[in-house]
Amino acid sequence: MTTTLKAMILPAVAGTLCLSPLAAPAAAAGRAGQVIYQAAFDGAGALAGWAGDGRLETSFTRGGTLAVERRAGPAAGVAAATCSLPCPEARGCLVLVSALVKNEAVTAGPHAVKLMATVAAPGGNETYQAGIAGGTVNWRQAAVRVFVPRDATQLTLTLGLDNGSLGKVWFDDAKVTVRQLNAVVTGKLPPAATRFSRVRGAMIDPNGFKAADAQVLGGQWNANVVRWQLINAPAAGGPLGWTAYDQWLDQEIQRLDAMLPVLERLGMAVVVDLHAPPGSMFWEATTLLTEPERQDKLVAVWRKLASHYRGVRNVFGYDLVNEPIDLASPAMAGYDTVPGDARNWWELADRTARAIREIDPATAIIFEPSPGGIPYGWKNLHPLTVSNVVYSLHMYMPYQFSHQLVLADFPKPLRYPGFEFCGETWDLARVKREIQPVIDFQQKYGARIYVGEFSATRWAADNSAYRYLKDLTDIFEANGWDWCYHAFRENPCWSVELDEDKDHPTAKVTERQKLLRHWLEKNRRPAW
Repeated sequence: MTTTLKAMILPAVAGTLCLSPLAAPAAAAGRAGQVIYQAAFDGAGALAGWAGDGRLETSFTRGGTLAVERRAGPAAGVAAATCSLPCPEARGCLVLVSALVKNEAVTAGPHAVKLMATVAAPGGNETYQAGIAGGTVNWRQAAVRVFVPRDATQLTLTLGLDNGSLGKVWFDDAKVTVRQLNAVVTGKLPPAATRFSRVRGAMIDPNGFKAADAQVLGGQWNANVVRWQLINAPAAGGPLGWTAYDQWLDQEIQRLDAMLPVLERLGMAVVVDLHAPPGSMFWEATTLLTEPERQDKLVAVWRKLASHYRGVRNVFGYDLVNEPIDLASPAMAGYDTVPGDARNWWELADRTARAIREIDPATAIIFEPSPGGIPYGWKNLHPLTVSNVVYSLHMYMPYQFSHQLVLADFPKPLRYPGFEFCGETWDLARVKREIQPVIDFQQKYGARIYVGEFSATRWAADNSAYRYLKDLTDIFEANGWDWCYHAFRENPCWSVELDEDKDHPTAKVTERQKLLRHWLEKNRRPAW
């Protein structure tokens, strides 16, 4: 799991095997890369079709531009220009709405400038907004990606200042470009088929996990899956080249290969987790999602892994990237901040999944939504376009409780249930509300859900880690989800084999361990 501080302070907010890409109605008449609307704001009639607060201004460097200004007085409401478009060529597509943007003294904020697209469809409207900060900033490209339903009736663009923002902003070269055809999945997904009807187990440290550990986790506790991290890759790419990364990957493959027969004899499956992708995944520097070279390398890595593990019967699935983050800051959660010349996480994951399916048509692909797999990222989540995808949740919310006293940022002991956070009391009902977007996604699409990580520090106040874990596992089991506890013999702070004394722990059979083993006992061994 990532230990990036900013990620930890986010406010709370089995069946028939299908080998082909998901069936879908005929796509729109557009083509990938096609510009289906463009406004250069030059010449007579440059604002035809636009309404609202914008006006034309001439820039020495840009020529005609759309300007929106609000300098003083109450700043309630949005000051913006809007343009509504029919969208037959965009139906069923992922499109990129982009513009060049310039700010002058705009109220500070992570999305003070509004570049927004609203899609109208019989099933309701969906809104997408780019993350554009305030301040004074010269011309730069901004973009947001938009899923257009197959029955969409209208696409409305909004350019201007967000609610509460003052200042002045200019826009030029606004356009809508088709990014990907057949990107929108409708109806229920085919059941995600694996050799395991249910998996329950734990994440492990591949550097320290030995046959004796597997014997305890699988042989005694009856876990039937481990989440195997490919971790600690060297810096690579760019001027450094990829030699060191490739050597690391070969070593990690050898390490996993050596353990696979041991796990197979114990009836245990493996989730292959690319914990160290060829680029960083942090709030401050998401190089994997800003540098096309690294994106190409990710696809190449998964082609290699799929070629190597295709047909290995105790490989449960391919976990594409651990805790992806395609945002510039926690305050921009839900806002697209990846530049238009690179793929955001959904695009990159879908491209990678399609590359895997060219090699391995059967093994499950595991997809964690951005940011970090947390429940917030499941709101308005769209499925990938290939078959047999398992969708993965990571649940630690809120980190102030689950990570208390792990890092200096969380120094306050908190007791669950009953602690206060963001003006709310956290208990079972509040945890259920947090997880609800995942349940909604499961019910809407019939998706298979796998909880790749969940935990709380063993020393949580008044032994409340047990109560938190009990509520979580009760929710998981009520909804039929697969899960891996974080973690087994990886780090003492998560250990269910140690008591609740933070600094001087004693090995014992804890209530937390009894809880996990209660559920693990329900696992069935595969018929190899």
